[in-house]
Amino acid sequence: MTAGARDGTPGAAALLRDWVASGTCLGGQLFVWADDRVVADTAVGRSGIDRAAAATDQARLYCAIKPLTACCLARAVDEGRASFDDPVSRHLPEFSGHGRAPITIRQLLSHTSGIFDYGLDPYATGFAKVVRLACAYPLSERSWYGGPRYNHVIAWNVLAAVAERIYEADFPAIVERMRVAIPGLPEFRVTRPDPARYVRSHVLRQGRFAAIPDPPQSRYFATVNPAHGGFGSARDLGLLYAELVRSACGVGTLLSSPLATEITSHQSVIDFGLGRDTRGYGLGFMTDVRSDGIGGGWSAQSFGHAGYIGPYRVIHAFADTAHRIVVAIRLFSVTAKNNWRMHRLGVAIWSDLGIG
Repeated sequence: MTAGARDGTPGAAALLRDWVASGTCLGGQLFVWADDRVVADTAVGRSGIDRAAAATDQARLYCAIKPLTACCLARAVDEGRASFDDPVSRHLPEFSGHGRAPITIRQLLSHTSGIFDYGLDPYATGFAKVVRLACAYPLSERSWYGGPRYNHVIAWNVLAAVAERIYEADFPAIVERMRVAIPGLPEFRVTRPDPARYVRSHVLRQGRFAAIPDPPQSRYFATVNPAHGGFGSARDLGLLYAELVRSACGVGTLLSSPLATEITSHQSVIDFGLGRDTRGYGLGFMTDVRSDGIGGGWSAQSFGHAGYIGPYRVIHAFADTAHRIVVAIRLFSVTAKNNWRMHRLGVAIWSDLGIG
């Protein structure tokens, strides 16, 4: 455990320690906030082969960055610069061709636009080119896959480009402005993490952990990837979710209560793909975490988002507005039991907090 760390969730921390001791999990981070108080902010095990885990270690956020992208658009709506129901082409005129003109910001945020996800790699293609291709590719009748489906890349790059046009600034600068408005000052980054704090995810192979290869850091650290990139710790995401809860309760500074409530409330049901069935979705957030693989007695007012490597979760942050609780979990290794571990940690944290 990190020296001096707060650990008000002993059952969850004990689970992590047991998994680390068994050699089946490298280590992890736990951040828990309850009713305006940080209950747990701790790290267990290792975040690298020869590196003790710290609560300040930062790794890639994967799809858990999507809520950051959504919050940038929500702030623009809150400030009267845009509406969720604006056609995307109002702010990004080049998006109007090939039948895209009616598509709205709300539809992109809720995965209901019907645009095809072409499987582009932002690190190989680059943010600007992904946006250009998103505006140029013709729509296809197959785009819906039979119904609304989780859009992994294209929608989120377009949304970041819309934010850039609205604010006349590049996306990392927009996120930075949002970051400094959050109490506790999270240290997540879209690009250029502190190399001394950055850690790679590891996979368990034949009983040994091996680092998952990254693209060259000159490209990886500098590439804007608002769909499944960015860098941060469990604490960083936890502070964002805590501010969303405060905002929804009318005492936050990031968003007004109506906007915070709207983006975190149910908007659509989407096919999440990869055999994960359907999920309720808001505007950048999964809704009702009980149906999203998190154990515990969380309410239907809960919302959150996970980051995956393949089909396995490595980070998951969520909030329960009804109970004024935030949880963020980072696992530093990837195994077939990661999703089960996230569920078990959700149950343990619920029990540790003694709710109900």
